[in-house]
Amino acid sequence: MKIVIVTSGSRGDVQPYVMLGLELQQRGHEVVLATEQRMEPLVKQLGQGRLRFFKISGDPTLMIYGKKNQELLAKGSIMKVLQMAEAHNKGFAEQVLADTAAACEGAGLVLSGMLSLTASMSAAQKLGVPWVPVCLGPVMPTSEFPSWAISSSPFRWKWLNRASYSFIFWAIWQQEAARINAWRSSSLGLPPLKQGPASVLASAHTAGVDIPVIMMCSSHVVPGLKAPADWPANCHLTGFPFSPAVAAEADVELRLREFVLRGASAGDEQQQQQQQQQGGEASAPLYLGFGSMPAPDPKALLELAVQVVTLTQRRAVLVAGWSELESILSIPSVPCPVMLDQPFQAARLVEAGVACKPLPFRQISAEALVGRIKAVLADSAMAARAAAVAREVAGYPGVAAAADVALAAASPWQALQGKL
Repeated sequence: MKIVIVTSGSRGDVQPYVMLGLELQQRGHEVVLATEQRMEPLVKQLGQGRLRFFKISGDPTLMIYGKKNQELLAKGSIMKVLQMAEAHNKGFAEQVLADTAAACEGAGLVLSGMLSLTASMSAAQKLGVPWVPVCLGPVMPTSEFPSWAISSSPFRWKWLNRASYSFIFWAIWQQEAARINAWRSSSLGLPPLKQGPASVLASAHTAGVDIPVIMMCSSHVVPGLKAPADWPANCHLTGFPFSPAVAAEADVELRLREFVLRGASAGDEQQQQQQQQQGGEASAPLYLGFGSMPAPDPKALLELAVQVVTLTQRRAVLVAGWSELESILSIPSVPCPVMLDQPFQAARLVEAGVACKPLPFRQISAEALVGRIKAVLADSAMAARAAAVAREVAGYPGVAAAADVALAAASPWQALQGKL
């Protein structure tokens, strides 16, 4: 069977679906991953040549490079973020819809990331095949905590927690309704939708044809550290889609491998011995990662990293992400959230007991960061908790469970005729 996975965004929005695609391909299916051109090397490398790549036009992530856009994102106003995204995507939005439909041609199953839900759903409806949303976090409505886009902490009133999801779904639908319905009518021959994907999921539940929703994460990133009691049975927490060892250790650059596994290079042996005498574990390097967030001032960020290394007397591996320099649960973390869902995720690390109080990126300084790093390194209880959480997370079935749920999905479209 041909299975098409449609997703969009940064590496973190694509790599998990490559892992799911590999699992599905290993079970004998032809898997196509449709996303932006920028992600083709990642799909081909991590996909080991076993996944087909299909180009989706445009690149919504480019908007985060503009200074004004970064300021808006950092302030966290969801309405302004949606308006900014709509303005940025307007030039290629119609072609994205056409590309999505083309990618799904001949599919027997369509899976979708969060930024591609409505287009992929419409393509699946046209084909009459199952459609399964595959999310990377706890995004389904609940009265126990609000949408991450509204708050990283639960509201006092449970009805307000649930209402936050309705508001976000409504706001997103307002941005895309006219464009989506015009495309559905002119290109797909489908009737207009009254509401977006969230409403379709609700209608399917009412009609007795529940559409499964896969959340490829563990309960450790759910507020309260457990699945909400009011999530329906079609919500599946499958665990994280960890990457298998697709590259041999020998393929890692020799200097980096030696630096991590054996400590410093030969010229740094004296410094390494001094560090080991001072703290035993001092030779273990720090991981300084900036993820997918481009820094407004890459040079200043590099200087900050140098200061951290100097003040902590620890070696470090600097992973620059998209900062134009050339979350790991098994060890404690110092989260430095920038925007969007990052404050929510940082709060989850703290709640799980594997991180210190977040240091917002806009407040970052060498002194503040070093203070938190030293506190984390000295906290043996946090280190033990992080190791325990790592073992718990590894116990989830991950992509195997996600694949099971996806392949068991049935087409809901006949039962939903005239109800959307």
